[in-house]
Amino acid sequence: TLGVDTSSLLAILSVAGLAVSLSMQTALSNVAGALMILTAKPFRSGDYVQIGDKAGTVLTIGAVYTSLRTYDNQIIYLPNSQITAGSIVNMTSEDVRRIDVNVSASYDDAADKVRAALCAAAAAHEKTLRDRPVEAHVFSYGDSSIQYVLRFWARTEDYWTCYNDVLDGMQEVFSAAGITMCYPHINVHMGS
Repeated sequence: TLGVDTSSLLAILSVAGLAVSLSMQTALSNVAGALMILTAKPFRSGDYVQIGDKAGTVLTIGAVYTSLRTYDNQIIYLPNSQITAGSIVNMTSEDVRRIDVNVSASYDDAADKVRAALCAAAAAHEKTLRDRPVEAHVFSYGDSSIQYVLRFWARTEDYWTCYNDVLDGMQEVFSAAGITMCYPHINVHMGS
């Protein structure tokens, strides 16, 4: 009735509507992710989680983002759609955790001697759980050394204290037992 060609106006409105709907898709998927997190409850505020390659303590679960505080006190904001699309490891959902410490020793040292020293180092820590096994095993044979893994248990809130203390004291334990810690090296044998 006004004499204006509505086909171009309709095309402009269609493109604008498509652009708005595509821009809203991400926001709506984040809101849907928040609903999934709040319904399924894979973690709560205060839990220490690993989501993809990010790990930290959950601070807030928002409508669009979930925030984590990392071990080195950084804040990470993860989109909820990214969280629900990947795997979630909740490291504080259980009361106790197993600690794995990897250590290398020389081929010249007897494996039984190394395993005994590793077990003694973990058992000596006051926060190691006494009702759980402490064990050490050969993990792999490398070019310059044998890799061992020490496994022991602690309460979840004591995990980092135990891990750091046992690892910090490993060189002293090995020195006292006469075990050589190794580093990559090459032996060259020359003919006459």
